[in-house]
Amino acid sequence: MENKYYTPSIEEFYVGFEYEGREANSYEWNQLKFDAELDELESNPYINIEYLLQDDNLRVKYLDKEDIENLGFKYEKHYTFKKYINNKYNKTKTLIRIEYDWNNHSNVLIEFYNQNNFTNGMSFIIKNKSELKILLKQLGIDE
Repeated sequence: MENKYYTPSIEEFYVGFEYEGREANSYEWNQLKFDAELDELESNPYINIEYLLQDDNLRVKYLDKEDIENLGFKYEKHYTFKKYINNKYNKTKTLIRIEYDWNNHSNVLIEFYNQNNFTNGMSFIIKNKSELKILLKQLGIDE
């Protein structure tokens, strides 16, 4: 992967968004989590995301193998990860398979298997770990 980071847009920020930041004239990047409501940005002079974005002092790491594994998925092969979850409705295990396109930094295919039979697959554009966490929670895979 040539470039591991990108500059986020202001629209990507929400409570819980993970990113890296540095102070002006500093080379040291710090792990940060956005914890202010977006409407506080204008009223709080100490939180000026737009200013920091203009000076390239904020960045986000593209989704990578480590991020997916940190969410409980096991690397299988060929950019494929898997995780078993308990199906709440019929008390069976469901296999969740994620296939990630490393070249495009964002194409994610999520497939569901019930007792080894394919049941559903969906393709998403996911740029970072925070976005994948939200999607997995919306799909009921936040175990």
